[in-house]
This record gives sequence, structure tokens and C-alpha cells, in this order.
Amino acid sequence: MKKPSSVVSIFGIVFSLLGPFFYIAGLLSKYKILKTSINSKGDPAELFPIFGIIFFISGGLLISYTKINDIIRNKIKETGYKISGEITKIKELKYTHYGNRSQNPFVIYYTYVYDGIRYKNKSHLLWDRNTTFNVGDNLSVYVNKKNIKQSILSL
Repeated sequence: MKKPSSVVSIFGIVFSLLGPFFYIAGLLSKYKILKTSINSKGDPAELFPIFGIIFFISGGLLISYTKINDIIRNKIKETGYKISGEITKIKELKYTHYGNRSQNPFVIYYTYVYDGIRYKNKSHLLWDRNTTFNVGDNLSVYVNKKNIKQSILSL
């Protein structure tokens, strides 16, 4: 399975998985299969399906947002200007995990100059540890022709 390209997509996946769980828990509570405490506030048979639907729709929207961003990134890579950029910072996301817990993603912060103006941006989540990056390294950057502030790293 392809690793997520952003933290937003991880939230989308989690919400999409929680949605059906809450919905089914509400149905089980409605048919008295899943017992609740006498002291609980609110009726789980009513609340859980509502939260399940909200989680599922939210997850779908977040995943759609990520897919749209992936399409935009691919379009920039195909049609954008290729210029040189410099790595300014590399940040490992220690508390972000997906699947194998021993591998954390990282993000590269970079700058590039276009028409004498310096722009800053950051990469999407990177999972590949085979390539070594260092602060100060030069990398190729693809810049959107229509919006110069939009860019992606060529790795």
C-alpha cells in the first residue's frame, strides 16, 4: 500500500475507518446487543450512528483533499519550471507513524529564487530513507507557472 503524502491523508484514513465502527456500534446498541451503562448520558443508539456518519464523511473529504493535492503536484512536475532550490531544514516527524512503527516520515524545508524573489516551501511527507539529504544541498524544484508560490521538490 502506498504511504500517505501528508498528515491530512492519515487523518482521512483514520476517520474513514472510525466511521463504520461507530455506525455499527450504534446499530448494535439499538438492537440491545451492545449494552450501555445506566449512568451513560445520551442514547448511543442515536449518537453513535450520527458520529459514524460524520467521521466517515470527514474522512472522505480529507482523502479527497489529499488526492486533489497529489494531482496538483503531478501537474506541477509535468508542466512547471525546473529551477534549483536549497534545503534549509530537515524535520523528522517522530510522532507520525503509518504501518511499520520503526519508520517515521520526514519533511524537507527548502528555498528557491525566482525572478530575484526568494520563496520558502516544504515537501510532502517523505518515507524513503535510502537517499541522504543534508541542509545546504541543492535540489531541483518544479515551480507552478501560474502561481510561483506553489512548488514541489524533484527527488
